[in-house]
Amino acid sequence: MHDDPTGEDGSALSFDPARHQPMLLSAWRRFIETGVVDRQVVPPHIADSWLRSRGYGVDPYDFAPGSYLPRDQYQRRISSNRRLVDLARPIMENIYTSLERTRYLVVLYDCDGYHLLRIGQRADIQRSSTFKIREGLCFDEEHVGTSGFSLVKRLMRPILITGCEHYCALLHYVTGAYAPIIESGTKRLMGVIGVTGARTFPNPHTLGIAIAAATAVENLMALDKAREEVSIYNLFLQVAIDSIGDGVILVDRNGRIYEVNSAASHALNVEKNDLRGRHVSELGSILPVGGAVLSALRRRGQQGEELQCQIHNRVYLARIKFIMGTQQDVQGVMVQLKNVKDLSQIVHTLTSDPIKYTIESMVGKTEKMLEVKNMARIAARSDAPIIIQGESGTGKEILAHAIHNSSSRKGHPFVAVNCAAIPSDLLESTLFGHEKGAFTGAIETHIGKFELAEGGTLFLDEIAEMSPSMQAKLLRAIEERKIERVGGRKPFPVNVRILAATNKDLYALVKERLFREDLFYRLNVFRIVLPPLRERKEDIPEFVHMFVAEFAAFYEKQPPKISKEFMALLMQYNWPGNVRELRNAVQHAIARMDSDTLKPHHLESFFTQQHGQVPSAPPGEPIEHINLVVERAIRKALEANHGNKARAAKALGIARATLYRKLRRLSHFNTDVSF
Repeated sequence: MHDDPTGEDGSALSFDPARHQPMLLSAWRRFIETGVVDRQVVPPHIADSWLRSRGYGVDPYDFAPGSYLPRDQYQRRISSNRRLVDLARPIMENIYTSLERTRYLVVLYDCDGYHLLRIGQRADIQRSSTFKIREGLCFDEEHVGTSGFSLVKRLMRPILITGCEHYCALLHYVTGAYAPIIESGTKRLMGVIGVTGARTFPNPHTLGIAIAAATAVENLMALDKAREEVSIYNLFLQVAIDSIGDGVILVDRNGRIYEVNSAASHALNVEKNDLRGRHVSELGSILPVGGAVLSALRRRGQQGEELQCQIHNRVYLARIKFIMGTQQDVQGVMVQLKNVKDLSQIVHTLTSDPIKYTIESMVGKTEKMLEVKNMARIAARSDAPIIIQGESGTGKEILAHAIHNSSSRKGHPFVAVNCAAIPSDLLESTLFGHEKGAFTGAIETHIGKFELAEGGTLFLDEIAEMSPSMQAKLLRAIEERKIERVGGRKPFPVNVRILAATNKDLYALVKERLFREDLFYRLNVFRIVLPPLRERKEDIPEFVHMFVAEFAAFYEKQPPKISKEFMALLMQYNWPGNVRELRNAVQHAIARMDSDTLKPHHLESFFTQQHGQVPSAPPGEPIEHINLVVERAIRKALEANHGNKARAAKALGIARATLYRKLRRLSHFNTDVSF
């Protein structure tokens, strides 16, 4: 099997394993015949590969037909690896010129072992066909057994292989040096470069050449990938900053504009290409914050800066933020231009719900509520301030929202502020905003509620809790229609309507000098008093049906029936917490509901946890104890069922044990009770 192959000129090849590797050749023959490896002769990595090759069933004397790809599939494989081929070709051509051209081929394999490129003299490439090496042959271990490629793939390191170290006899006249091409980051094998010959003695220098070539290709791949990533990053960056509504300008550390988004281009009224590459100092009045940008770059601090500027008669809040490198060094700045007048509309658009409250949708058919609705319609047509007075839970904010939604300002923000919930020393900043550095902790400019409500309505709840000094500042803002941020340099105009609410009598507070008289009269153009629920009990059924539908959907239950006893219990109670308390009661009942009908026992624990044994009532208005209502319902059920407790319990919608428990509790509550 080892007759010397000859070259085209009939001369014997220089390397002959029978003469130059007799011990290894003998070990190979013995292994092929017996499957036993002479590890005294065969290197360990070669021995292990022979064993695997034998296990794969590789023919030791020939390449199986399945080891070759069809031509069309082979060409597709080359096309799919075009980037690797293009990067490796100039390096392979360069190292080929340094070799003895008549003795070597420089070969590139893909990660699966197929030739992608072979550089050498035509006679040498054609001579390789003597060993059945042609296009489409796979040099993986499962196809040809031990080979230079298969060892590199297995061991992921450079390999020098000679003669009959190969598993297949067709490769016993081949020597070669092979090195892996590994992708940085993923550490995946991308290919293998080999310097190989079929007539040469092993040369350790070729291994160094193969390693150098593979390293050069790896470096080129890393650079190519970096260029591609930068290109993709730039595209993503442009798409990302163009999607931002604010103007964005990116400036490098030398003060030149690197990138700009569409909003900034529109604000400056200059095309993007006319801005890129220009120094900010060249823009002059077009970009009035250019000086601040250069000043920030000179300081190289990391705090940034905020300031107001005017561009083409529009006021912008400019934020200068540093762009930091991996070593926390300043690489440039980002300038963000935010149109102050657009802020409130942006917030309104992003946060507002569809119109939910209107004057017409408000519950109430009593005379007092009809009067409230009529006054609200009149007030909605005006732009004058309004005071809404009513006990807690009567729906003052809902009425304010309904007035706003019925006014000409309904397309603009409705901003609510609870004056009692904000500490007095923070209320000014909350309402008017503050500049960066105005006080300790003011690390950036803050937009106040007046600005957020621009064009719309500012609702000041619990206004009676506002401090006298804050009342004076509010009065000035209402009268002058201008505000000044805390730490600001000059006031600027605002366009908002003020609605105020209180659960106290402001006029009485004015007499007691607890509320400014001038502010009261400035706000008291319209005054609407919401009646408590105890004065409009006729509206309770409508509220109940509305809340039942709401909470049945919330708890994913079918809307229940409402028993007469359940409604009667609600009608008899005086509701000191007003509509809010009624809503909570219905939610509690729906959550506890264990049948398709709401009944009095669904409310019992609500009143117990709300008021203990005896629910409170307004002075002078006695309330019937809940137990008396329950007692009357039980008596009525027992009478209707001639004293049969089982049928009475069924009529009440409770278990018989529950009925007995209630009877014992009622007997303890009222010693005069007997059933």
